[in-house]
Amino acid sequence: GPELCNMNLTGATTTPPDIAVSTPQMTINAPVNTATNIPITFTVTGNQAATISSTAIANTVGASGTMNATSNACTTVQPGTSCTVTYTWTPTASGTTTINFSWTTNGLVSSQPFSITINPPANVVVPPYFSLTKDFLNSTPSSTTVTLSEPSGNQYAIPQITFSGTLASMFSLSNDTCSNITLMGGATCSFQVDFNDPTPSVAIPIEDAVIQVGSSISFAITVQIIPITPPTTTPTTPPTTTPTTPPTTTPTVPTTPTTPPAPPSPPVTVPTPPRVKGYWTVTANGKVTPYNGAGFFGDMSSYHLNKPIVGIVSTADGNGYWLVASDGGIFSFGDANFHGSTGAMTLNKPIVGIASTPDGHGYWLVASDGGIFAFGDAQFYGSTGAMKLNKPIVGIASTADGHGYWLVASDGGVFTFGDAQFYGSAGAMNLTVPVTSIVPSTDGKGYVIFTQDGKGYTFGDGTVGGSSSSSSNSVIGSATAL
Repeated sequence: GPELCNMNLTGATTTPPDIAVSTPQMTINAPVNTATNIPITFTVTGNQAATISSTAIANTVGASGTMNATSNACTTVQPGTSCTVTYTWTPTASGTTTINFSWTTNGLVSSQPFSITINPPANVVVPPYFSLTKDFLNSTPSSTTVTLSEPSGNQYAIPQITFSGTLASMFSLSNDTCSNITLMGGATCSFQVDFNDPTPSVAIPIEDAVIQVGSSISFAITVQIIPITPPTTTPTTPPTTTPTTPPTTTPTVPTTPTTPPAPPSPPVTVPTPPRVKGYWTVTANGKVTPYNGAGFFGDMSSYHLNKPIVGIVSTADGNGYWLVASDGGIFSFGDANFHGSTGAMTLNKPIVGIASTPDGHGYWLVASDGGIFAFGDAQFYGSTGAMKLNKPIVGIASTADGHGYWLVASDGGVFTFGDAQFYGSAGAMNLTVPVTSIVPSTDGKGYVIFTQDGKGYTFGDGTVGGSSSSSSNSVIGSATAL
């Protein structure tokens, strides 16, 4: 019969499945001690399924940190499919770390190194904005110095510093010690930003230009250009001197005794004239017209504007006012100060109005959809951004204490927020021209709604000295002197 042969095979090897492991080579622009997810993907490229029984970080070389597994979707991986293991890497120092990742597939241990570079950003210390009032008769450029520092002990490679935005071409760098260096931990560098306006006939409201410091750091420099025209000098006529004759001396006569004087009459009280409640109107071309004793502090009617003016509001003491353009650019006159703008924002709808806080240290801008932008000490109390409006919002007014505001639509509808009270609206008046603004009374217990032809409609204790109109442009905004 046939012989049976028993064969004992020893030393046989197991063929590992064909598998590709995707490990990252990452540069992370984040501060140290900040966790970052590190995904590692297994893909079976052959016809044999892979059973991944364990994964581990074998060792790290270089900058220190900790890596912990946070999720593992890998067990048995079928041919042509993938799975991912996610680790969390928390570096404790900047620099490059080489990580040796190992895994067990079908009982066989394999490993693959990869590197992670932590390049934390510098701590940028810059002014929030600088406001310029450029005299076009004076060609001296305006400038400011910006300082970058890295106090956290990390280092940051700074490339060539550049400018972007609509005003980028108007800026230049000088005394630059920051571009193309590695800013070491604890060190500082600085550069001077020079502003030169190439178009002295064009007025620029408050807008932002972006300073770019590499891919991870950028910040805005804000400028305001208000043309200043030279004062008109009227020659004065020298005073005419009339010769005076010497005084004539009259000899005195001895005093004759007189009767005692009568007691003085009680003082006569002269009534103080009532204070004039003045106001201003403004047109789209920036023309400001004062009424009833309100002061004139300048306007933009003689200059080209990038966007039309859409609103005006007075300062707390009535000795100045702000104009706002539809892009959120701000023009300040008199004692009005700049507190911010939407010049660097992408707006869903154009700006249509402005209201000041009672102390003049802040203001609100409102867009046509009722979106509210608060600056300075102005607080947000709500908006109509989520409402469906019959007509667009055209104006805003603050309450007396600054803890609320009214919005008005072009049909005269009034919306109240915060502590603002409702005193009526022009919605049922069948107005022949649209509403353009709302102005509160001094005590906040009423308001005046103005229309495009300058007429004012009062509600509550709101008062107005009369109607107004413009001969060149329709009125689009108004403000009262406090």
